[in-house]
Amino acid sequence: MRRAALALAVLLVAAAAAAYVPGADRIANEVAKMNRAAGRDAPLELRVDLRMGDVDAVLASGTLVSDPRGASRLELRSPRGTWERHLRRGSELLATRDGEPLERPRPFLPPLYLLQAGSGGALRGGLVDLGGRSGEVGLGYQGPADCWVLGGRRRGEAPAERTALWIDQETLEAVRLDVGGGVSFLLGPPQQFGKLQVPQWIDVHVGDQFLARLSVRGARKTRVSPGSFASQWLQAVPPAAQGAPAP
Repeated sequence: MRRAALALAVLLVAAAAAAYVPGADRIANEVAKMNRAAGRDAPLELRVDLRMGDVDAVLASGTLVSDPRGASRLELRSPRGTWERHLRRGSELLATRDGEPLERPRPFLPPLYLLQAGSGGALRGGLVDLGGRSGEVGLGYQGPADCWVLGGRRRGEAPAERTALWIDQETLEAVRLDVGGGVSFLLGPPQQFGKLQVPQWIDVHVGDQFLARLSVRGARKTRVSPGSFASQWLQAVPPAAQGAPAP
């Protein structure tokens, strides 16, 4: 009986440890520490290739610039000369094609700045700006990873209906960003560019459907001016598009 009671006590302790969920503050602080260690806590410029659906060919290439203070922008150029620009500031997402506004832009651009936050407070503030509940923590699986879900998660909830950052419990790396409205960004394994570490790719999902992949083929730290993320940037013709052939 004593052995059985001891075995039961061990199982109960193990179950309690497995169910332990740290507070949101602690998780955010640890993720910010990882961001700093990966060299991401500064403005970044990523060179990316866009693929969509099951088409393996590169449909467009460009740059993604992200500022840890809470803004990202994406410029894509197709081989035919068409260019698109996307701008995200908090929950605001704007886009143009060849300088003309798009009413319903495709959600290619993630809030990458959440992976750059240098403090737990900045990370939680970024979630709030996106409409999330930064004080809630849930549990979930993303592929093989056991995750803490900063922003919360309800059982039976439709995919990506609430803003949340999914953190691998073992590596403390972000593996998924949900921005509400069914849109989620799945983050590939980390790759090194010098001392800088960023995801190999960013997959865009709407609901349970795959939409596109941004493959990262280069990354570096950069500088951003005060007007780098102004709305006027969306209409300005990029230098490489001057005289480009009509699509």
